[in-house]
Amino acid sequence: MIELSILKLFIDDRDIFNKYIDGFKRVQLEPELRNILKLIEKYYCDFDDRSNIEKDNLISMYEVEYPVHKDKALYQDIIQQIFKLEPDAEVITKLMRQVIAKDYANQMANCLLPILSGQEDPNDFERIREYLQAYDDFSDKEEDESPFYEPDIEDILQSQSGDGLEYGLDCLKKGLGPLCGGTLGHIFARPETGKTSFCHSEVSNLVKCIGDEDSILWINNEEAGDAVLMRWWAVVTCMSEEEIRKNPEKARHLFKQNGGHRMKFIDEATVTVSQIEAWCKEYKPRMVVIDQGDKVHYKGEQSAGNGADRLKAVYDKLREVVKRCNKEWKIDILTIGQADAAAEGKRRLFLSNLDSGKTGKAGAFDYIIGIGKGHDDHSSRYINFCKNKLKTYHASHMVSFDAEKGRYYD
Repeated sequence: MIELSILKLFIDDRDIFNKYIDGFKRVQLEPELRNILKLIEKYYCDFDDRSNIEKDNLISMYEVEYPVHKDKALYQDIIQQIFKLEPDAEVITKLMRQVIAKDYANQMANCLLPILSGQEDPNDFERIREYLQAYDDFSDKEEDESPFYEPDIEDILQSQSGDGLEYGLDCLKKGLGPLCGGTLGHIFARPETGKTSFCHSEVSNLVKCIGDEDSILWINNEEAGDAVLMRWWAVVTCMSEEEIRKNPEKARHLFKQNGGHRMKFIDEATVTVSQIEAWCKEYKPRMVVIDQGDKVHYKGEQSAGNGADRLKAVYDKLREVVKRCNKEWKIDILTIGQADAAAEGKRRLFLSNLDSGKTGKAGAFDYIIGIGKGHDDHSSRYINFCKNKLKTYHASHMVSFDAEKGRYYD
């Protein structure tokens, strides 16, 4: 029985156990084998200095953990059978990977059966995404031969150069430099300040820097989709909405010419972290903009409530997404959020002006930019570098805002 050989492999080598236990625990086992697996896991947990398990120690642990089992002789016999085995580690490891992969496939197939029979549960596809993510995590872990990241200096230099994206405003170029992948940024301001327009204005510069084979993904869970897209067309074409209505052909020409089609738009009222990662892996965008980040959900968030702990978890998970995806291709993520009521009428914003989760969620970001606006300001906005791990640069800059066309200028 392959399961007995796998258990013996776990008993013989703690490193193999640590590497595969998360995947193997999901596999359907006979109750007796499931209990023995629990014994192995508990032994390694209790004795973290042991690299393997002796037979007498495992039997002793069984007697302590299950003193009133009716089938004590059966368990002792199974343990004796396991210790008689001398599995080939390479062969059994390969077979174990197949067993784990088949189990993931079986669980996903079980989710598909109700859909195929017309009894679709709204959560079926979400469960499938979770199984795929769990298998991806297992595969990533399984493929890592070494826990150390040891690139050559040429690889490091290359990762910090090449096709880095630069924002359009001079103050952002100076303050952040090129985005070379793996960053998580945040833009925040009071309502009606021009947060979405600011990101549209900067992204309109970024789409000119990428080819048609690349894209920037905009995920909208805030305003009506058509209203957001109308502002995007205005920014890309440098035309007002009225001008676009009067001359749509000109607008189409300028939109295509200026790369507006390279921004892919997803409009969903409810968005989860797992959905965002699935879209990233499917479309492989060079950048993702999430409007708004605070409204993103994740599985199990109910236990965190609706406050700062939930927001910290959201942004920590988005940090994990950008880190995982950036191993496969260059990607940066930018989220949009609100400033608190104390920021109303202020030209200079600070981290303390973030709306909710001021400390917790701020920790996940590489840079945070606040957009300030005074009570009497109409076309002036103030760009504040509230957090900046990309460069040791913290300053405030006044820029101009053309609200009609949604564009920011130095």
